[in-house]
Amino acid sequence: MVQAGGKSTIDMLLIICNKILQTGVWPKPWTQSLVITLPKKGILKLCQNYLTISLISQPSKVMPKVILNRLKPETEKIIAEEQAGFRPGRNTVEQICNVRILMEKYLQHQQELHHVFIDFKKAFDRVWHEALWSTMGKYNINSNLIRVIENLYNKATSAVFCNNNIGD
Repeated sequence: MVQAGGKSTIDMLLIICNKILQTGVWPKPWTQSLVITLPKKGILKLCQNYLTISLISQPSKVMPKVILNRLKPETEKIIAEEQAGFRPGRNTVEQICNVRILMEKYLQHQQELHHVFIDFKKAFDRVWHEALWSTMGKYNINSNLIRVIENLYNKATSAVFCNNNIGD
């Protein structure tokens, strides 16, 4: 959609994104989402039988990519080489091979090896955001970038569309 708007649309988005990076302030429509539900199979009186989807402003999808592109070089200096999650070109097969090599080495040296596997499903919903911002600062992540991310999470709002009505 953005590309269909041509150069003038891209130029305007660039101006808005740069302004957000400078001030940390997001345009209000970019922080709002409309949550809709789609029925799955089963008894439709049960919440778990619905899929929820958040609809957001199309231009607002650009800014997280800008943030990610700015964060990547800074986080690559911090993250251990062995970590594969959320990193392009890394996969679970590579991690399984790493675990197997470790197991073989520990067996060879007759040492104990303990494994811990953690399911981080929905982990970000439980993150203590204040600690996250503080930790990012301790790792010297650009303070403007931290402020931009923090403001997005603090200012984000959602409304639910249900029974042809929009709630708060």
